[in-house]
Amino acid sequence: MKKRSSWSSWSSPSRRGSGRALALAFVLLGGVLVLAADEGRAGERDEPAEVTSKPQPILVMPGPTRGPRSSARLDRNDDCVACHDDIAREWSHSLHRQAYNDPMFQAALEREQEPGFCRTCHAPEADPRHEPSTRQADAGVACVTCHVTGVDEAVLAAAKPGHDDAGVPHALRREASFGSVDACARCHEFWFPSAGREGHELKMQRTVAEHARSRFADEPCQACHMEPRRSTGAVHRGHRFAVANQPAMLAAAVSITATRPEPRRVVLELEPRLLGHAFPTGDLFRRIAVELRGADGQLLETIHLTRHFTGQRVGKGQVIKVERSDDRIGMGEGPRVVEFVVPVEHELDTLGWALVHERAMEAAIGSEHDAEVWDRTTFATGTLALP
Repeated sequence: MKKRSSWSSWSSPSRRGSGRALALAFVLLGGVLVLAADEGRAGERDEPAEVTSKPQPILVMPGPTRGPRSSARLDRNDDCVACHDDIAREWSHSLHRQAYNDPMFQAALEREQEPGFCRTCHAPEADPRHEPSTRQADAGVACVTCHVTGVDEAVLAAAKPGHDDAGVPHALRREASFGSVDACARCHEFWFPSAGREGHELKMQRTVAEHARSRFADEPCQACHMEPRRSTGAVHRGHRFAVANQPAMLAAAVSITATRPEPRRVVLELEPRLLGHAFPTGDLFRRIAVELRGADGQLLETIHLTRHFTGQRVGKGQVIKVERSDDRIGMGEGPRVVEFVVPVEHELDTLGWALVHERAMEAAIGSEHDAEVWDRTTFATGTLALP
């Protein structure tokens, strides 16, 4: 039998809180309808809401699913793909499409005690209380997930002042907020499941709050992650959803100043550049590995920039995650300064440094440096000669 652990709490002799699988940095830009009665904190979704026959008010913005989904929605999605083939091609290669089938997410889900919490965003066209069907899993975050969010059949789209929609063959509802951070917020900022966390509330992801504090707070998420593209003579927002596995995008995010003020000191100053949130953001165990290497390429030391957690015992033995520190780039004032002490046997060498974006699996308390690394993307390197 496989040993199972949880992203929301570590093993303990007593009842554990609801789990949460890896909310990956291919972090999703949308989910489906959340009923208006559930307009509290995003992420308080331990149990799916009861489905009622009462008419519900339209909630315009996308959000996590809470209950059964009609198969007719995926039929509708097939219509979207057939008519908007250029956009559908982009979406088909995106991490939105792979939200549920992504191998790293599946590996994380295998370790979860309560996978329903994870499925609300990663399989939003399925009932989160049950394993999705092949068709539901393959759809991932589908067209209808973000664009058909109300109780009516209208397709949600961003506002386009002066645009003529007379020829659109379906009901269309344009909303300015759909072109803003509001379209992404409900799946990209949420709390740890609340069980056992009274007095210790903590957001599992907080990308939206980070964005609000950044110098790009007035720019929507779409400006970076859905760059305009032209097809068949028209311009549309790209649907590949640019994310952290793209080295050029990673490199553009940070301004790097590397110095060697003394033979045995190497200092890197890392400042946000084209960056509208902390770096990295999203999933708890994304991190930047800052590496120091010898003249022969030998790894001398690694310092990880990430959210650092420890465990705290609460109640009758339950252990919950508590954030110890957060040294990601863009958190706090000024640049993030990383300093290495060069081993004496390498003080006369030309040294190398590198910044690597890592997606890692959960590690035991106090062993984050030993976490299983799923993938690595090197996005900046340099050398420093003897001063």
